[in-house]
Amino acid sequence: MSKLAVLSLKNRALIALITICAAIVGGVSLTSLKQELIPSMELPALMVTTSYPGASPDVVEEDVSTPIEEAIQQVPDLDSTTATSSSNMSVVQAMFDYGTDMATAEQKMQQAISRISSQLPEDADPQVVALSLDELPVLQVAVSGFDDPATAQEDLENLVIPEVEDVEGVGTASIAGAAGQRITITPLPQNLQTAGVTQQAINDALEQNGNLFPGGEITQDGETLTVQTGVKLASVDDIRSLPLISDAEPQVDPSTGAVTMPETYTIADVAQVEVEDD
Repeated sequence: MSKLAVLSLKNRALIALITICAAIVGGVSLTSLKQELIPSMELPALMVTTSYPGASPDVVEEDVSTPIEEAIQQVPDLDSTTATSSSNMSVVQAMFDYGTDMATAEQKMQQAISRISSQLPEDADPQVVALSLDELPVLQVAVSGFDDPATAQEDLENLVIPEVEDVEGVGTASIAGAAGQRITITPLPQNLQTAGVTQQAINDALEQNGNLFPGGEITQDGETLTVQTGVKLASVDDIRSLPLISDAEPQVDPSTGAVTMPETYTIADVAQVEVEDD
């Protein structure tokens, strides 16, 4: 230190020039530094969001959240998973060890979900999203004062969202908190008893109908057409008219031998089927 002090005292002009140059370079560098209130930060986490229109939380959990959560358990460096099921939406969050290559982890998760895509409902659309501070919404706008929520939601999606996304610097825009609808089936115990069926018969009718299955191919005039069996349930009336399978056996008249088949009941005969707002 003494030699450095002596050298500085002998070369005061040079030391002063070096000090001035360092101050100028430091000032210029300070003014050109990039400053952000919320710096870009990538978290060791991925989120699988799945839209499942018209499904209740219980159905979303059983048909979407649980299969996806089980499928991604074999992804390397996975630390923990958390699933949240709500009406029309499933969110599965996967936490990874710090230092994990998130690009590779995202690719592995995509592959795991693709392997079970045939087990997921046809209307379900899983999307893998990386958790980053850049993905957080920076501006939220509340809309109120409308008389018809359904019409307002449609106008926002078709008119407002495209205009907002066209604004320079906007990545994505979405609607949160929009009203939805669900179909509620309330069994009537007395009607079930009269029909000779249980609530399980309603569950069986819903599970065995409304699905489409491949039925092979037909070749005609050199053109091959695919065949599918089943019909989708398109309305509440379709659900109400679904027949129930009764445990009652056909009755045989001993004197005439005539066979009387048990009466056929539908879901509407044993339960109330209504459309309700979420």
